[in-house]
Amino acid sequence: MILGSRSVSAWLNLGTPNSSDALIEGSPLDRAIFMTLMACALAILWRRRFRWRSILTNNPTLVIFFVYCGISVVWSDFASVAFKRWFKSLGDPLMVLVLLTEAHPATAIGSVLRRCAFVLVPLSIVFIKYFPQLGRVYDDWSGLARCVCVPTTAGTGSVQVTIPANSFFASICIAGMEGQAGQSATLTASAAGLTTSAPRTVNVVQPVVGINAISANLTATSADEPVNVWVGLGQSSSPTVLFRTWDRHVGASLGLGLSESSYKLFQKLRWPDAGAVPCFVKPLTRRALRRPNWPLGLNRLVSAVTLPLVKVVARTRPLRAEVRLLQRFDDSFTALWDSVASKFDLAVRRDAAYLNWKYAAAPHVRYSIAALRRNDRNVGYVVYRHLVEPRGRVTLLVDFLTDPDDQDGFATLLGWVDREARRADSDKIRGYAFHAAYGRSLRKSGYFQVKSTMHLVVKVNAVEVPTTFYQETDGWHITLGDSDQDR
Repeated sequence: MILGSRSVSAWLNLGTPNSSDALIEGSPLDRAIFMTLMACALAILWRRRFRWRSILTNNPTLVIFFVYCGISVVWSDFASVAFKRWFKSLGDPLMVLVLLTEAHPATAIGSVLRRCAFVLVPLSIVFIKYFPQLGRVYDDWSGLARCVCVPTTAGTGSVQVTIPANSFFASICIAGMEGQAGQSATLTASAAGLTTSAPRTVNVVQPVVGINAISANLTATSADEPVNVWVGLGQSSSPTVLFRTWDRHVGASLGLGLSESSYKLFQKLRWPDAGAVPCFVKPLTRRALRRPNWPLGLNRLVSAVTLPLVKVVARTRPLRAEVRLLQRFDDSFTALWDSVASKFDLAVRRDAAYLNWKYAAAPHVRYSIAALRRNDRNVGYVVYRHLVEPRGRVTLLVDFLTDPDDQDGFATLLGWVDREARRADSDKIRGYAFHAAYGRSLRKSGYFQVKSTMHLVVKVNAVEVPTTFYQETDGWHITLGDSDQDR
């Protein structure tokens, strides 16, 4: 909290040293506080019977670094100042060790990050908006104002940006490691799932995977037993350790939208390879087929040649049912998921809580949500958004759900997205669909299947699955929204 904001002497407004001697000597109050905190940390570690030899032998690089910094005091021009700052830096590993020696280290780290975020971020906003003399500084040369938030220097303000992100990441990791239900990333499903190329864990409660290829849905050992799922190992430098962690603790694992190195890692570990998630594109204008790596003349020629085909494919189709825009998902979408979940062999549980967390409450991406209605009931939904890419605008078909046998309903949702894409002046619509029924409907609606780079690896560990499970993927419901490539 102190290092991420201001020193205690600054908070108490005891003055900033102006002379060089005062700057070298520092603040006696700050020195006393840091010494007290270090003494408390040593006392805590002593009471916990901390094994110093173990930490020193297992971290030779860190030991060498601090030893070198201590030796460098000898040739420093300001030896006393260098020694004081070196001694103060020893407090950093002491505080880390206090957290790591807690009974639940992950919970302790998450609590520290959350408390810092709850205090520093709102206080920074108040300083910048209402107390500019505290939250802003002016450049000595240009005179431009810079926001420094709670810290007294602009450089330290970057700490405030990382604290909320680290707090969120820690919360998700804790949910997986500690098996705590009710976190924002918790999935309660009759079909397993997971998403993202960023390393994080989620908690799956109740049945882990439902497989229609066999006579009954397979479940975990207990319907109420939490099963941890590792989501997207990403570009880890310790694949062996991560794999061992997965092998001990998870019931089902999915990697989607992996980098090339991560994909090779899973191949080396001999994970079942489900191949690439099929990508579908529907052209809407003559600019849809332009490629950023083609010269301008070639792009114009291709646009002119393919224009008649684009006009035929992109023709407007009437909607066959009512479609309504939404801001959030209500409980009727949980009922929708419960009614169609048995028709999928593998899918993320798309209940209202998950959908609101994923799309309605996303802080950094704005999604559009449309619901398909029949007889005053929600019988489907589609999530989409518009963005600008090189050579044109694109509408992403992020996620969707209807009864796989309801081709008219899914076609109605696709027709709605077509209209919205034209209003946004998009050149094409792009989406991903693994389920065979959805793929057929996309083709009938004018979508073309193109080369996909979104590879998928899946491994189910909690239950026995037939050997053909990983080859017969026509019943898997995987979309772009199950990854983080739309963020």
